[in-house]
Order: sequence, then structure tokens, then C-alpha cells
Amino acid sequence: MKNFLCVMAVAIALTQPLLTAAQTSSAPSSASPPASASAAPPAASAPSGADAGGYRSAFEGYRAYSDQPVGPWRQANEVVRQIGGWQAYAREAQGMGDAMQMSGSTGTPAPLAP
Repeated sequence: MKNFLCVMAVAIALTQPLLTAAQTSSAPSSASPPASASAAPPAASAPSGADAGGYRSAFEGYRAYSDQPVGPWRQANEVVRQIGGWQAYAREAQGMGDAMQMSGSTGTPAPLAP
């Protein structure tokens, strides 16, 4: 265990200057001024919209959420009852909505005549 700690201490001591040099050389120096103080930032000189290399913002056509108007629930329940209840929605989901029609005032579905 004592040998392991000695080896780790030596490894850290040898690699620490390399890591420090790598961190300071890749970071831009805040003390040095930019190459051209009068140069505009790249975003200001680049064209906006789809002309700038085909860039298109994900928020370009965004519309904020707005509440949808809600009708009276009794009327909605009556419409569902008239079309045949939950079974009408099940047929619609299976693509059989056109194969059935309502049979008069009873509210029950009847098959279409061929």
C-alpha cells in the first residue's frame, strides 16, 4: 500500500505541470487585446435567416400555447350518444368509420347496404 501511494504521488507530481500548461495555453488570454478592436462580432456581420449556411431556428414558427374554447359538456355528451358512444370512436380508430352509419333516432350503428 505504501508503494502504491508513492507511485501515485510521483505520477501526480510529474503530470501536474503538463495539465497546467495545457489548460493555460488553450484558454484565450484576457490581458491581450483582440487582433482588431474595430472588427464587428461574427454574428453582426453574418446574414440572418436561412441564408446563413442553411441555418433555421427551431423556434422560427413557434406559436405560444393558448387555451382552446370549451363547449358545454352536456352537449358534447349528447353528440357522443347520438353517434354511438365509445364504439363509434373505436370503429373510427380501426378505419371502419365509413363502413357503418347511424340507424335513425335509436343512436345505434347499422351496417351500410351494399
